[in-house]
Amino acid sequence: METIKKQLNFTDVMVDKIEEIQAKHGLLSFTAAIHYCVVQTHRGDFKDYVVTKQAASKSESEKMEEKETAQDARDQKEYDKKAVICGALAGEVKKKDGVNICVYYDYNRTRRYEQEMPFKELSETLVSKQYLPSKEAIEKLQKAGKTKY
Repeated sequence: METIKKQLNFTDVMVDKIEEIQAKHGLLSFTAAIHYCVVQTHRGDFKDYVVTKQAASKSESEKMEEKETAQDARDQKEYDKKAVICGALAGEVKKKDGVNICVYYDYNRTRRYEQEMPFKELSETLVSKQYLPSKEAIEKLQKAGKTKY
């Protein structure tokens, strides 16, 4: 099928009507509105004709709500990830000044030290550094009674 370009002249009233049809039916262009008018007038000749419609646009409040929902999902995923790290440290999740923190202990040969770490700063490396020199060495010292805790 060949496309032929023609220049058409419309009165202001006709332009208003075509724009009204375009808006009412969600058509993408002025040309699509004219095609729609022709197809509706001669339905029998255009049985397989499909009019391209504009997707329903979302309001600003709907867009903001979707962004907030997506951000909440990302925040929850991050919280869950950090909570697993806190659990690996045998820590406890607490709120301090409105910020989630993990309270856990670092161990060395003689003492244990309470640590408070904001969730944003928790990482897997903290788990490996929790016991110095190693978890096994600390457990042996605990069993032997050589620690002060």
